Amino acid sequence: MLLFPLLLGVGGTGLTAAEESGPRVPGAASCEIEGNGSLATNPEARFEFEAELEPGTAEHEGHVSYSDPRAGLRVRATRITSVLVRGIHGTVRGVGQADGAVVTFTIEVEDGTAEGRLDHFQIQLSTGYAAAGDVEDGEVEIECNDEEGDGTSGPSRGGRPAFAAGGASATEGPEADPDGPPSKRQPRADNLWRRLGRDFRHVVDGDNLLVFAVGGAASLTVRGPDRAITNSFEGSTALDRFLELGEVGGGGLVQVGGAIATYVVGRAAGKPAVRSLGYDLVRAQVVAGVLTQGLKRTTGRRRPDGSDRLSFPSGHSSAAFATATVLERHHGWKVGLPAYMFAAYVAGSRLQENKHFPSDVLFGAAVGIVGGRSVTVDRGRARVALVPLAVPGGGLGAAVVGGWR
Repeated sequence: MLLFPLLLGVGGTGLTAAEESGPRVPGAASCEIEGNGSLATNPEARFEFEAELEPGTAEHEGHVSYSDPRAGLRVRATRITSVLVRGIHGTVRGVGQADGAVVTFTIEVEDGTAEGRLDHFQIQLSTGYAAAGDVEDGEVEIECNDEEGDGTSGPSRGGRPAFAAGGASATEGPEADPDGPPSKRQPRADNLWRRLGRDFRHVVDGDNLLVFAVGGAASLTVRGPDRAITNSFEGSTALDRFLELGEVGGGGLVQVGGAIATYVVGRAAGKPAVRSLGYDLVRAQVVAGVLTQGLKRTTGRRRPDGSDRLSFPSGHSSAAFATATVLERHHGWKVGLPAYMFAAYVAGSRLQENKHFPSDVLFGAAVGIVGGRSVTVDRGRARVALVPLAVPGGGLGAAVVGGWR
């Protein structure tokens, strides 16, 4: 049977979700400001940020991290309060934590796309700390599209009007650069490939490596009794009836199709929160799917029923746990816990169908969790995750790893 003992671990600081509500902003554009790198004035200072204004709303999404080892400072965003874009200049304001203390921050950036212009970054905290400099080992980008644009019209550059949200005035800040090149950035719906590149980079974040380590250890633990556990599941008539829907629930039609449907419905209905959830679900399925298929073809493990050599890890498990992780990161444990329980139900069905060994579903679940976390680095109050493990005596369980922000 499936058990759920909870083992608590401790983690460090992290990011939380940006607020998604606010008044309507007529005529606004879809604007994104993002960047990463170090400062020429202080090569040890590193930054990474992303802020986005959705079309026609004052919804803010994004995250900010900044560290200065010389000053012993580490800043993490908890909320983006305003976004202002004027030409190739941008301003992001928000609330965050600096080594546990609550601070407000203002980031001023300049996209160095004009000829002879360097990317520039500066940060100011309410505590008085300030740093600025040209960007090294990285870049800054600012791009907008009109709400009704097709990705080539209505860029924020070239002297066009500024776009602001969250109380920021469109008349603040530097003047637009009339010589700046037009934006090539598509609205968020069309940025899938660009976002996926960043998502895959987050796969190797420290927390995700911990999830892989726990999932890998659990998988190794059950390698010995793999066949016996699978046989016990496969031979149970009661489990056959109980887990019958797991194969469908973890399949592509439900997992991938449901993710796409959520995005389409949210976008068509003008519901930013639903659209954002669907967008994250789609990306999580892509990340988990690519990792799963890569491992399947690399390991070449034969399935218990001998049908092929694509047993390790379980794709149904990775897909279901990716969905559960995104749901938990968006809506908390009231939604996340039932979603994880359903993912475990899907994993158990793969044993009963004689398609996978326990080690396959355990590591598949870890892959799914990493996929879900990689696309939601700016969401969730708790840096914890349910990670599957083997329970002495032949059962399957889950451990809570991580900690609180």
